[in-house]
Amino acid sequence: MGAFDEIKASSKMAIDAGESYVEHTKAYYELKVFRHTATGVITALKILVIGSTLLLGIAFLVLASALALGALLGNLVYGFLITGVGALLLAVVLYLFRKKIEKWVLSRLSALFFKSV
Repeated sequence: MGAFDEIKASSKMAIDAGESYVEHTKAYYELKVFRHTATGVITALKILVIGSTLLLGIAFLVLASALALGALLGNLVYGFLITGVGALLLAVVLYLFRKKIEKWVLSRLSALFFKSV
């Protein structure tokens, strides 16, 4: 009976070690998921706040430049037309270089992702 008791005890120890490993691994991955989720939410919030502030600033600069050009040309309509055409040209240039921009963003994100893993 001593051999069976030893096998039973070592089986119990192996089961306990396995359960402990599973619990610790689960806790580790829960913390890791929380960390990545929190980082993502904080990053999205920063982008939203900084982006909206930047967009508001750009809108005021565009409005001011359109008014200034209009005053310089003697007609506000011309100032707004020139500013609008400039914005459209910028949009076309960004559209033409969209693949390069996508590659750049993807390489930056992959570097950040694989560095944190």
